[in-house]
Amino acid sequence: MANSERQRPYNFGRVFFPSKPNPEAAIPNEIRFQPLGNHVGNVIKLVEYWDKHDFPCSSSFERVKEAAKIHDKGKPQKFEMRVETTSKGNFKKYIYSFRGHRYLAESKDAWAESLAKGHHDFSVKDICRDAYQLKKHPEYEKILATEPLAYAQELYILEMCDQIEAELACRVIGDDEQAESRTFMDYTIAQDDSEQNVYRVDPWIFSPDQIELTFEYWLFRLSEDEKAEL
Repeated sequence: MANSERQRPYNFGRVFFPSKPNPEAAIPNEIRFQPLGNHVGNVIKLVEYWDKHDFPCSSSFERVKEAAKIHDKGKPQKFEMRVETTSKGNFKKYIYSFRGHRYLAESKDAWAESLAKGHHDFSVKDICRDAYQLKKHPEYEKILATEPLAYAQELYILEMCDQIEAELACRVIGDDEQAESRTFMDYTIAQDDSEQNVYRVDPWIFSPDQIELTFEYWLFRLSEDEKAEL
């Protein structure tokens, strides 16, 4: 009889190539994948702990939380892994991408959807465009008339929660190179001198004095045959 059991999909939100003992080794010994739900859950938790006084209006929190839930919804559909080469065409390293995933975010709340789709942009042009479109909704027009920068402030909160989680995940799961590449974030993250699993974020924008996050990953170890094939 044929096995009718459906294979469980591995929906991951980030890929890690742990620091190798030999930096010159072309093929990694293992690849780690952070489950998408783990990443999204951590971002939602950071939004929930973000200082409520920093949200521009009373309805902001729910919109940012909704945006956090859907912001990476399109990652499984947009995942690809590619090879980066030198100018001479020689192998350099493996890279991955979820390019275009944010445009697949959908919500009944047009504002939250706009936040999710804009969570990798923070330019005057993009914010002005999105805020202009939101003003066409009567309920949003009132908010933006009172707080013109409400959309920009909410987008900033979402982006920083996403990036703080991303850098922490890179550091905890062991991809220091990827952690160092996140240069546009306004927050500095440093490992505690005495406690390995404690990281200090400066400035501290959250309500509680400390936050506990859980980081999970699937581990794929490459066999020698797989390395040879690659």
